[in-house]
Amino acid sequence: MQRSFGRFLVAVAAATLAALPAAARDRAAPSALGGLSASPDGLKVDEAGNGVMEPGEAVVVAPRWLNDGLLPLTNLTGTALSFTGPVGGTYTMDDFVGVYGLVVVNTSAWCVDCYAVHVTADVRPALHWDATAREMVLPTASTKDWVLHVGNSFADVPTASGYYRFVETILHNNVTAGCAASSYCPLGSTTREQMAVFALVSKEGASYQPPACGTPLFSDVPAASPYCRWIEELARRGVVAGCGGDHYCPTDPVSREQMAVFVLRTLDSTLQPPACGSTTLYSDVPAGSAYCRWVEELTRRNVVTGCGNGRYCPADPVTREQMAVFLTATFSLQLYGV
Repeated sequence: MQRSFGRFLVAVAAATLAALPAAARDRAAPSALGGLSASPDGLKVDEAGNGVMEPGEAVVVAPRWLNDGLLPLTNLTGTALSFTGPVGGTYTMDDFVGVYGLVVVNTSAWCVDCYAVHVTADVRPALHWDATAREMVLPTASTKDWVLHVGNSFADVPTASGYYRFVETILHNNVTAGCAASSYCPLGSTTREQMAVFALVSKEGASYQPPACGTPLFSDVPAASPYCRWIEELARRGVVAGCGGDHYCPTDPVSREQMAVFVLRTLDSTLQPPACGSTTLYSDVPAGSAYCRWVEELTRRNVVTGCGNGRYCPADPVTREQMAVFLTATFSLQLYGV
């Protein structure tokens, strides 16, 4: 019965989409539909599980739509028009009808009866594997191509790891593709030169490229280094000033206290966190430390909670799995969303 009703909705949606002017197909304007309009506003995937869709796993996909029109949407209903992805995968929509119900003006609503999908492949089509589900909601005829990242990307980051979703998130945002084919090296340290790339890509996006280096700013980062442009861009932004003299120490591991400055100053080069008080959040980060205000600011932003027993372990190197958390939380990177 549900499949018959779903096929009916697909037919109605396709006919409605074809009848709309080309300019109105991606987002129907209120004036074109008597004051009715909806815009995509959020997405949750596998909320009852680990929040990541894996190959072979049937998951619930739950979109959210905003009523940005002039009138209430008394019975917003969605249907999946297609579910596709890279060649080599099989893309199955197990439930292709979404029900949202009443959505009043200037309010968002998650689906109350949502979609279900699963993907399979004998061989993973790509390390960074995304599928796409196209949804149309009626009566507005608004459409959205929802991008669904397929996880379990790295053989050395198990799905049960507390870092798993963070690692998948920075892969999805093209911050890093790991350390080797299908490997992420989660316990490896993050170097100062690597961190320059990670922080800037997290802030500016995967297509960002700083200007090429001319005469190097640091004697140990030659212009021929692939990291030179990234390090010098951080220096121009006032994020880093090297490690002493005219050196940057590019291959040194980033410490946990240094990481706090790296990410916060890259996020906002004008940021000056308040000074620490006499009672500090961590027993091993005293108020006299130059890093104290940055570490405590990260804590206030819920990026870090320390390393246990009231300590922060400021001098410890940042592992690659920890780095994924720092970046995802500081820069609000999304795995699934609009």
